[in-house]
Amino acid sequence: MGKIHRLDKNIYELIAAGEVVERPASVVKELVENSIDAKSTSICVNIRNGGKKLIRVVDNGMGMDQSDCKLAFLRHCTSKVETALDLENIKTLGFRGEALASICAVSRVEVLTKRQGDQLGTRYLIEAGEEKGFERVSCLDGAMFSIEQLFYNVPARLKFLKKDSTEANLIGDILEKLAISNPNISFEFKRDGKKIFQTSGNGSIGDVIYNIFGRDIYKTLIPVKYDDSYIKIKGFVSNPRHCRHNRSLQLSFVNGRYVKAGTCVSGVEEAFKGFAMVGKFPAFVLFLEIPSKNLDINVHPAKIEIRFSNESEVLRAVYSATKAAISENNKLPEAKILDLKRSYFADNGGFKPSQLKIKARTEAKNEAQKVNVFSDRLFSQTKSYKIDKVENFSEYKFLSGANIYKNKDKNQIEDKKNDVINNFSNAEETCKTENNTKSNSEKQSDVFSEDSQNYLRVVGEIFKTYILAEVGDNFVIIDKHAAHERILYEKIKKESNNLERQILILPKKVILGSNEDHELVVDNSELFLKFGFGVEDFGGHAVLIREIPAVLDAKNFVEIFYEMVYNVKTKVNDLTPETLDNMYHTMACRAAIKANDQNSAKELEALANRVYFDENIRTCPHGRPAILTFKKERFDKEFGRIQR
Repeated sequence: MGKIHRLDKNIYELIAAGEVVERPASVVKELVENSIDAKSTSICVNIRNGGKKLIRVVDNGMGMDQSDCKLAFLRHCTSKVETALDLENIKTLGFRGEALASICAVSRVEVLTKRQGDQLGTRYLIEAGEEKGFERVSCLDGAMFSIEQLFYNVPARLKFLKKDSTEANLIGDILEKLAISNPNISFEFKRDGKKIFQTSGNGSIGDVIYNIFGRDIYKTLIPVKYDDSYIKIKGFVSNPRHCRHNRSLQLSFVNGRYVKAGTCVSGVEEAFKGFAMVGKFPAFVLFLEIPSKNLDINVHPAKIEIRFSNESEVLRAVYSATKAAISENNKLPEAKILDLKRSYFADNGGFKPSQLKIKARTEAKNEAQKVNVFSDRLFSQTKSYKIDKVENFSEYKFLSGANIYKNKDKNQIEDKKNDVINNFSNAEETCKTENNTKSNSEKQSDVFSEDSQNYLRVVGEIFKTYILAEVGDNFVIIDKHAAHERILYEKIKKESNNLERQILILPKKVILGSNEDHELVVDNSELFLKFGFGVEDFGGHAVLIREIPAVLDAKNFVEIFYEMVYNVKTKVNDLTPETLDNMYHTMACRAAIKANDQNSAKELEALANRVYFDENIRTCPHGRPAILTFKKERFDKEFGRIQR
């Protein structure tokens, strides 16, 4: 006799049930999705003992008549698919016709259901796949499914379930996703008689997120919206400053169905690179609408996996949508750049022209004397920086004062003295001109006119680390190092294939630690040139550095070179874009100005303007904030000017 035989119905039903009904959360998912497909506007879920003892789902949907009620529990019976062509245009959450048959095979099920307009409904009892009762009863429109003693006839499956609280939490996760994806439906979740959450069903995704996750999380989200011929995207992503330590709140929905979409995760996290702190992850709730013909959702029994016909297009759209949202969020209150005249008046406390003339003349004289008396100390001990500006503050770099003033001769000191006097003379001339052309009333409102409130005004710095400024009713704080590091990083990244270099007048001999390091540098000279270092073999363990990146100065490039050698050594066989990006971070961080570096007022103002008006300069490359803003109202409350 042959060894192949037909399995009994109760055995193959149990095997099939194992694919669909993994745990109580699987049952809740299938039943609630059926309620959603039935056009319900209210769904209530009640569980006991983590769903092991009882799962009850009540909805006000279309309901079923007597004949449909029986058919619904037979395998491969469904109202959602009729032909093979329907599989290419699935718009319902369920379509396989397996869920109810699998559920009733491993539990005791009671159904009460009635269609709107019918006088009586149906009560159907089924246990382990066998009918136990079928009668006409009086009940409400819609359906109520009660699932009791789940896996009572499959003890092997039952013993592998987690404790009640864990299973209940998994059910809560499922319901949260279904509630978010269906904001027009009112959801209520009760656990052992206690209400866990309830949504309004008013159609607002934001309200659902608020009701489920709370006010604190909702406040950290920023809206996303994107639309093109292939895909539509809407939803929320987290503010870059409020990313999370894990990926627990990363939700993707495609055509109303929650799915695990790695494409969405990759697109969002790629857009957040450089804006989020290293080691933190953005939260997001994204809804994608894509024509059904461009999807395959018939991949997995649980229907949480999906395939895109054009994955690169989806990745591009998610990245663009997220990047646009971040850019919009990075916008600061509208402001204008102060010109020299306005800046000078502001720095001098808004004096009237007549007062300013006297002040300017006196300070010019005092400043000239300072240059004569303290010239040596000014040029030799003070670590000052100057900014080489290129066209509207778009690019500049800080150069060490030691590299600028090397010969402290009398001509240089005299030039410095003349510059100081000329600056104040120009200010005095400006005042004279304005005195001749303005009325008395105009003179008095010279600085603090209504229009001037829209300008970014630098008021100073603290701890030689933070720039302080104001714009209208906003107080602005800028981290000098973080801001300058981001500026250099963007410049290096932009010029990565042809980084601007400067030739050293005297090449620098650098001794490497080993023959291995020496060979590495010589063999990869083209790669180091890409990073801005022009090197050549000097023999032994040494190389000559003839060119260095233009963003560096002569004081710290050797240290950075050693670090680049180490990075190349450890990543020479894995020079991915991410690896190269980390090297750009390193160069920018080492080259940027540091805390306690001294800067002139003009340098601070130039840096503040660059940061404030460039939406890309909001964080350092590692995600630390470069600029913070606070409302004047906050200070007024602290000082008791207004009630809290």
